[in-house]
Amino acid sequence: MVLNIILVTELDRLAGDEGILGYIKYTIKKYDVKLIAISEQDKVKNEYQELIEGILTAVAKFENKRKKLRCRRGIARAKEQGKTLNRYPFGYKIINKGKKDSRVIIDQEKSQIVKDIFSRYVNQKQSMYKIAKELNLSKSNIRYILKNRFYCDPKLNGDHKTIVDIDTFQKANNP
Repeated sequence: MVLNIILVTELDRLAGDEGILGYIKYTIKKYDVKLIAISEQDKVKNEYQELIEGILTAVAKFENKRKKLRCRRGIARAKEQGKTLNRYPFGYKIINKGKKDSRVIIDQEKSQIVKDIFSRYVNQKQSMYKIAKELNLSKSNIRYILKNRFYCDPKLNGDHKTIVDIDTFQKANNP
């Protein structure tokens, strides 16, 4: 199948960086593919089009940087306040969710499963596949648990108690 046309709503949706957009344009031109931006069809096709596209791309790039900055600031503020940033990992639960005094605590029943997973993997040298099959969990869930620093780092995404010690975590991740 050969592509003759690439259809996008707006050029800044294709790439938010003018360098990347330029590379895309160069590459598709090399293969004789036409790039059409639907919402920009009514614009006059003249020597100023490239300037306008560059400005729109620069504005999109600026917006992306501002969003990232605001997100990082918000995440830093939430960490300073000891708030949990995402869903809490398996083996934990949140109390007073949505309130100022919410916090993450260990779910005693599920944390035993997490400890068992680390023990089987580190001490008994069982494969992720075998652990997943025996515990009726997916292999990706086992991998997520074994790779998640939240279980051993009490300051990651807020302040919480750990389920496994740092040595066990490192053994699981540096076999």
